[in-house]
Amino acid sequence: MKFTPLRGALCLLLLGATAPFAAAQDLVGQLKNDVRNTFSQQLAADYPPAASTANTTDRPTGIQFRSTSAIGGWVGHRIATLGGTLLAGPETATEGATTVKLPADANGLKLQNVRFGRGLNVRTPDAYFGDVLGRPNVDDQGNTVNGLTAFYAQPHNVGDFYYSAASNQVFASQAGVIYVEWRLKTADPNELKIVPVQYIVAASANPTKPEPNRIFWTKNGYQGRSVAIPSTVSLSITYNRQVPQSVPTEFDSPYDNQVIRAPVQFVTQTLWQQDGFLHAYNLEGLVLTELLEADGRFLGTQVV
Repeated sequence: MKFTPLRGALCLLLLGATAPFAAAQDLVGQLKNDVRNTFSQQLAADYPPAASTANTTDRPTGIQFRSTSAIGGWVGHRIATLGGTLLAGPETATEGATTVKLPADANGLKLQNVRFGRGLNVRTPDAYFGDVLGRPNVDDQGNTVNGLTAFYAQPHNVGDFYYSAASNQVFASQAGVIYVEWRLKTADPNELKIVPVQYIVAASANPTKPEPNRIFWTKNGYQGRSVAIPSTVSLSITYNRQVPQSVPTEFDSPYDNQVIRAPVQFVTQTLWQQDGFLHAYNLEGLVLTELLEADGRFLGTQVV
């Protein structure tokens, strides 16, 4: 991308409000240590600036974060041979409007478009899909408490999580932000004190645990093997926004040899139990399952 006066004005306008903070920074990125990052050259002691806590009763919480990014344009890289023949990049090396030569191979195949960006890790996940969500260790006044004894095991609200009554645990059954209202135990059973907590849940299973159990599609020509469910085990499936219990329209299988089928033969389920087996079709994703013994005792959970 060429840096034009118009883009330069936009960059200065957007950053004008933060000029005191960014006075020591380059408004236009320069190549430093082979990385175009205007903030990478600061001393660790200088950034981020320490927040003042004078004359305030505010306390930091676990959901706060700081981040900084740059807005602007840079002169695009020109890739040329040792002889100076341009292979890719801006046709001209001067500022202003220009055309960009796309990379091409010896046969003339060209890269039509590409997107790139700088990674920004604003917050690490609090849990992974299927993990137990721990109770908070502070009460509604910010005092340190033992979460296991200070809060009820069952959340006060219903949300994107699964409460297992058999194990008195809360599991992350949805990727993204999960909001849980934990109720404090008080001397008065009618008194309601809530401590809300937000959890960032990664859209993947915990890498420190065994991989999720895979089940492949079993319907309409797909040859995935059905998983047998022991008669002594009770299996419950917790669906989520990515994998609901059913879909409006059946997936059109290229392997289905039945040209015409009655509507009652359409398969709209995603993951279900039938005749002692677990079947899958229509969607891909992660779901949480709970396993109980016949008498209701908790055996565990599995991510499928």
